Amino acid sequence: MSHLLVSFFFVTILPRVPAPPHQPRTLRPVRVSPQVLHREMVVELEDGNGSSVTTLGNPIKLSRNPRGADSFPPALGEHTTDILRSVLGKSSSDIDDLLASGIVVAPRQEVAVD
Repeated sequence: MSHLLVSFFFVTILPRVPAPPHQPRTLRPVRVSPQVLHREMVVELEDGNGSSVTTLGNPIKLSRNPRGADSFPPALGEHTTDILRSVLGKSSSDIDDLLASGIVVAPRQEVAVD
């Protein structure tokens, strides 16, 4: 098909085709579904500071292993100093320089300790 014919179809013909009526889809029916609740596919996570978030649970369920602990997503920069030190081998002074310059962020200005 030529591009003109495809464009003609989408601009001229398709808008004239009546759309079947339908109910707007929301997540509410899914979140209260007995199967979703039984399989723990929607979980409420708390961060320890009073904040909570509703999110999807782990879809992988193993019959011989209990469900692992779900954890709240990390804050921006929460693991920065640990990764710089343990994975990248940065020294305390290197980490402090990176934090001070704004190249990396941490939830609070931490003083790196070797």
